[in-house]
Formats: sequence, structure tokens, C-alpha cells
Amino acid sequence: MPGLSEYKIPSYLEQLAGAKGIQELTLGRLKELRDTGKAFLESQAAWQEIPRAYDILSFDTTPLKVSGYSTVSINRIKRNFRDLVATISNLRPTGEAVTHNQAAQNSIWRLNQMKKIWWRKTAQDRKYREACQYASGLGTGYLEPWWDPNFYGYGRGEISCKVGGPSSVMPVMITEDNDIQKAYAVTIPEEVPLHLVVANYPAFQHLIEPSRSFPGWMARTWDKLKRSSSQSNGVVGVLDTPQRSVGKEMPMVDVYTTYIMDMSINNTGKVIPMGDPGTSWEYRVPYLGQDIPTGYRDSQGRMVMKRAAEEDCRLFPLRRRAIWTDTCILKDGTSPYLHGRVPRVQLRFDDYPWDFLGTSIIHDTWRIQKAENQMWRAVVDSVLVRLQPPLKYDPNVMDPTAMARINTRIPGQTVQAALGMGDPVQPLLPVAFWDVPQWIIQVLGLLKNEIDEMSIVKDLMAVAKAKQVPSADSIEKILEQAGPVVQDISRGGEIACQQFDELFYPMAIQFWTSGKVFQELGQDGAVKQMFDFSPGELIPSHLPHEDPQQDSIYSKWERARWMIEQLSYDIEPYSQAQVSRIGRNLTLLQAKKAGIMVSDHTIGTGLGLNMGDLPEMRDGEPAISEPDKFMVEQEMKHALAEDLQIGSPQGQGRGRPPTNAKPPQVKQKDQGTRSTTVTSR
Repeated sequence: MPGLSEYKIPSYLEQLAGAKGIQELTLGRLKELRDTGKAFLESQAAWQEIPRAYDILSFDTTPLKVSGYSTVSINRIKRNFRDLVATISNLRPTGEAVTHNQAAQNSIWRLNQMKKIWWRKTAQDRKYREACQYASGLGTGYLEPWWDPNFYGYGRGEISCKVGGPSSVMPVMITEDNDIQKAYAVTIPEEVPLHLVVANYPAFQHLIEPSRSFPGWMARTWDKLKRSSSQSNGVVGVLDTPQRSVGKEMPMVDVYTTYIMDMSINNTGKVIPMGDPGTSWEYRVPYLGQDIPTGYRDSQGRMVMKRAAEEDCRLFPLRRRAIWTDTCILKDGTSPYLHGRVPRVQLRFDDYPWDFLGTSIIHDTWRIQKAENQMWRAVVDSVLVRLQPPLKYDPNVMDPTAMARINTRIPGQTVQAALGMGDPVQPLLPVAFWDVPQWIIQVLGLLKNEIDEMSIVKDLMAVAKAKQVPSADSIEKILEQAGPVVQDISRGGEIACQQFDELFYPMAIQFWTSGKVFQELGQDGAVKQMFDFSPGELIPSHLPHEDPQQDSIYSKWERARWMIEQLSYDIEPYSQAQVSRIGRNLTLLQAKKAGIMVSDHTIGTGLGLNMGDLPEMRDGEPAISEPDKFMVEQEMKHALAEDLQIGSPQGQGRGRPPTNAKPPQVKQKDQGTRSTTVTSR
């Protein structure tokens, strides 16, 4: 049985010491990790269905053309697939970052607002849709937020998103919970045109070789067309000629990025610089036992020191990252992302704890669709054969040449024949032989409904309608009627969005500038003095326990990591279906109208508004409960009324007080120019 040495990447310290060249040291081991991860994927049960799912969802399901038979084909799976994806991916992200650090709350609010703008401005909802297509169609999809330095044009960067399918993540030594963040190594392949690889790594252009002569998507299409005898000419005819050399003008390179959980410790007795100089991921690793500052000072102002422990001396606290091709290693060092995670989020809608890959939508439906198409073809064949049935004739009465000209589908034909001996031409079988029984039509309807039931399209349509119903009670009823499967799908998508936030927000802190925030949010984006930032950055210039009058003892990397550690990520259950939040907000508004002590702070926060912090209560304690918040707000209103000399608050409005016997609803007034929340009176 292979031991750890069979998988473990050789020590980075050997590379630094120059013991061996990097190409000879690790390229072979990286290929072993890739092949091991690929073998793991191929061992999954869902892997076997991926080619069939790809064919059904990407190509026509028309059978091979056989003379005399119908080729009608109804791809109901593909239509249900589109409905499923359209409903699931209709996402309004309700996840947000939260913090219990008072000094960071305003900054986190800005980031939450910026995320909403980013989601809309960069059309990332379409990327999420692509991931849903992979997850629904092929069983598993992946999302990867990354920093694109040329998103808006050369030198104008932005956080973007990559999307991948089941084969785009190859883990090695993964735990039973199938969490790729706990794997020893995760390899992410990407097909990149040769000229882009050379442009990004010019020093290795003599070592970079194309992996194929034309892109993989073109190879898959060509292979599909080549296997279909009904399309034996046309495109394949061109590719089978010397003109296929056109494909060689588009060489592609398989570029692999491997993230490794390398736990190496600096025991060299000297400090090791890591990361690219001048970047936010540049840091220095102390050696084991070195005296390092704690960040605190004694009563005389002297820095308190401590001995560096193993956790302080890890070479790769952000994970080790190697970028390589089949012929060379392009880069080997630390990951640039301060979240320290494998930058991929797995999305599965039909998943099981014993499988790493999810199951495709076609798993339980393709055989039903196959049977339905066979029956439809039989029905069409029956209609056609009634118009042009097989015939029999008497050769003593009918001339074979005249018989060959007979076509029962063409009206107005005349044929000379002796009629004294009866009908010279008759159907081979009675016409009733080709009648379609009524039960076949019923079976076709049952098969259609069965496909819809198995793909849960009807349940998802109910949730789609729930988004348009402005009644809390109706919303909850429809969500319950939709069934537990829809709720399970919704929770799966929300968990993926929460994991996406764990990657996105640290990247926003790392790469966005304060100028960008101010540009998008205006005056609300101004960085307040209560939380000190480095000029032009969202990374704090000092940590809270430091004296801002002195230079920070922490590097940019350490300050950014501290900021990231202040965050946690929250997403409301079933908010992807957009039903629970609507109902809750309507209920809170109506409860406030009924006189229940619900604070404006709670309602405003639920609506996504920046309500700031409430003042402390009279006893100096923070307002935590709803009655406490309500009382503080009432004191603020009375104080404001006195300052403005308005007097006491207005009394009860006109009309009978509400009875709250019915659930609250949104009503339109003044010809739709305004709305109000009402209940029974």
C-alpha cells in the first residue's frame, strides 16, 4: 500500500536551497496528483452518466436515419432542464458578511452594498446560471471567484468568476464529508490558448507546448458528428479533408493549478520571504524559536516578545500553489488569495453523502423519454402508413410499370386496369391494423407527467409563482406545498452561496480600493476615521490595540488577515426561493402597526438598509432585545420632537384599529403609485 511519500510534494525548502531544479523535483509528482484525482472522479457512479447527459442536453436526440421510419424526437428532458435552471438560478443574493467588531461594522456594511452593486454590474448572475446548468445537467458544477486584472480592459481589474463542470476539480486524499478544503491536493485544469500562456509566462515560452491542435469543445463536437451516420457529410466532410489543418492554427494548452496543503515549517534558522514583492500576499516567515513581537507593550512602552511556535512558522499559511503544464512548471509558491482556501465552491442539487459527484437530471428520466419517443415514432409511422399503406396487386391485371407509379398520397391519379375481376389493388393488411389505440395516447400523457414529476419541475414552478404573491400566509403555504425536495435544493444553493461569500469578501478587502468604494457608494462610501485604513486601501493601517501615531508592527498581509478574521457569513434559510424574507418583512411591518414593540432598526436591517448603531440605554447598557431597541428609538423621537418644537407624537390615525385576523397583504393605492400593508379591521 502506498504511503504518504507516494503523494507528498517534495519540500519547498529543498527548492530554496537549490538542491534540485524545480522541473525535475516536482513535475512528475504533480502529474501523479492529477492522475490520482482524475481516477477518483472516474470511480464515482455519476461519472458514467456524464457522456449521456452531455449528448441529450447538447445535441438533438433524433435517432439514426432508417429509410421508412419516423425520426420524430421530443427532448422533454432538455425543456425541463431549462425550466429547472431558470428557476434555481433566478437568484437575488441575500447572503452578507457580519461582524461583532464595532470598529469594523461600517466597513462591512459598505462591502455588503458593494457586493450587491458588483453582482448586478458585472452580470455574475449569469455565471451562477452556468454553474446551475452544470449542476443540473451533469450533476456537479463549480464557481471560482478570481481577480481578473484586465476585466474592464487592460490594467482595469475586477473580481470575476470562473465556472466549471464535474471534471474541473480533481481532489486527492479527501475526507468522508467530501470537503475539498480538507483534501491534501486539489488540481484545477483549464484549457487556455497557447498565445495567452506564453504572454503570461514569457520566460517559459521555450518549454511550453500545446496539448492539442484544436480546442476540446471542437474535438467533442467533431467526435459527436463523426459517430452519427446521419450527418456523414457537411461539417465532418470538411474536417475529414486537408482543410482540417485549420484547427491546427488554434493550439491549446492544458494549464493545471494545484493547491496543496503543505504544512512545512521554517526550521532553517533564518527568515524566509514569501509571495511576490509589493503585493498584498507578500509576507516573511520567522524561523522556529525566533523572538517575534506580540503586538502589545508593557507599562514602559516596550514591545512584548514571544518565541515563534510552529503555527507562526508555516511556509504556506495560504496553501501552496503550483501552476504547470504537461511540459513545465510555470510557478510554484504561495497562493495569492488571503482567504487561504481552495478557490472553488461545489454546487450539487441531487447529492448523497457517499458520492463526491452529484447526479444529473437525466438519471431517472432518460429511459422514460426514450420510451416516449419510441411511442411517438410509432404513432407517426401509423399515420404515414395509413396515407401510403403497403399494397398488393394482381400481375395478371396490373402492369408492374403502372403499379410503380401509384402513390396513394397523391390525389387525382388514374391507372388503367380491368375491373371485371374485382379490385386490382388492395391494402396488404386491413386498414384498421394501423389504427392507434386510445390507450397509447393516455400512456404518452402518463410518460410526460412522469418526466415532469421526476425532474420536480412542477414543484419549482410553484415556488416561482410564490415570488409574485404578496401575502405572508400564502407564501408559506405555497412553500410547504412545493415539497421538501424544493426546499432541499434551495438550501443546497444557499450553502454554496455562503461558501462563495467566504471566498468573495476576503478578495474584496484584498483587491478593492477605498477609491472604488467611494466611487460606487458616493458619500456613503467615505471611510470614517473610527476605523483607520491605509491610503487607497480597504486594509487597515493599524490593528485596534496599536498606537496609530507609530508605524504598525504588522505587515499588510497580517493586517488584511486580521480584517478577514473579523468576518462571518450569514444567509437566511430558503432565501434563494425569495419567499421567507418577503413573508417575514410583511409580518414585522404589520406587527409594528398592531402596536407590538418592533424597532425600526430591525425592520430597516431586514430591508438591507444601513441603520447604524443605536445609542446606549440610560443605564449605559447596549440595546439588545426588541423592547430595548424600541424604547431607545422612542426616546430619540421625543428628543427630536422637542428640538424641532413639534410637540408630542400624533395619535391614532383615522378608521377602526386593525384586528389582525387575516395575514398582512400589500395593496396598491392611487392607481398603483404607492402601496401599503393592510390586514383585517
